[in-house]
Amino acid sequence: VKKSTLEFIYHPACEQIFMVGDATPGGWEIADATPLTWIENTAQFVYEGPLKVGELKFAAGEASWDVPFFMATEAGQEDLSRTSMQFVKPGGVDYKWKITDAGNYKITLDIDKLSIKFVKQ
Repeated sequence: VKKSTLEFIYHPACEQIFMVGDATPGGWEIADATPLTWIENTAQFVYEGPLKVGELKFAAGEASWDVPFFMATEAGQEDLSRTSMQFVKPGGVDYKWKITDAGNYKITLDIDKLSIKFVKQ
């Protein structure tokens, strides 16, 4: 008797996420947006590295101003312990996270749960 195994591979709705803003290495220049790393078979994307004092948000799918963004749930979100985020289509609100303490961070986005986690390292 031959047994077969079915393997399911998870692919997120967005294949790439890019971070943009004056807190990020690439600043507000969308062509220099910082890509996040996808954790295979999950809905999670991760960035580990330096952030400056300033604001940031995340482009969904490609480094372009014409795509939806993952954004904070209110303007100027300084409380990085809050884990909720929203998916905003072009033309919607422009809410950003505000980094007030420069340093190295690990940021984890879960695009299925619409959650974000900032850990200062």
